[in-house]
Amino acid sequence: MDFIEKLHQLATKIPALCDHLETEEATKNALVMPFIAALGYDVFNPLEVIPEFTADYGTKRGEKVDYAIKKMAESLCFLNANIAAAIYQSIMPDNYIVILVLPMLESEF
Repeated sequence: MDFIEKLHQLATKIPALCDHLETEEATKNALVMPFIAALGYDVFNPLEVIPEFTADYGTKRGEKVDYAIKKMAESLCFLNANIAAAIYQSIMPDNYIVILVLPMLESEF
């Protein structure tokens, strides 16, 4: 299955899942981790994906992010997730989930 098919498969699940994702952890397990996996990363390999990472980025120091994605010991991006049910029901009724992606040029690990 190619990248586009994986994303399409995940996207088709969102409307059915969102009403049941009432915690951030549920959102991460059902949507964010499969999204990271669709990008080609092993979510269970701490050399590639680090959950609950404390990062320094921009002017912020010691900020907690949900995931740091790395490639060859270099940070590529940080991801923060929110509760899908709340976003889906109130803020974004058009089947979108907000995932904050912070691209990193340099960060301290």
